[in-house]
Amino acid sequence: MNTAITLARVIMGLCFVIIGLNFWAKWFQLNMQGAAKRFLDAMEQSGYMHAVKTVEVSGGVMMLVGYNLPLALLLLGPVIANIFLFHACLDRKGLPLATLLVVLEGFLLFVYRAAFMGIFRGIES
Repeated sequence: MNTAITLARVIMGLCFVIIGLNFWAKWFQLNMQGAAKRFLDAMEQSGYMHAVKTVEVSGGVMMLVGYNLPLALLLLGPVIANIFLFHACLDRKGLPLATLLVVLEGFLLFVYRAAFMGIFRGIES
């Protein structure tokens, strides 16, 4: 089980660090067209992508080094949801990787579920 946890967090961490840093370093081009390209262009021109990529890289580094994994999962959860919806609706080529991220996030959320139990208990007086 420890091997599966380590493998899941390293794969997620590498994906987010490499793809996140690619936004600034431009190691490789993501070849998007049509609505997907217009959507990403709008997000980049607004400056929104700088915040998203900063969260991606931060969460990815936390995953790679194993620092505060529940917080990393909390940061990356909304990003993963948006990545999955983007690829499901606008760019199907990236759907396999997006699905892998959803599965890995779900697995790690299950592993660290005790850290999130307070969310489901409600407010106690």
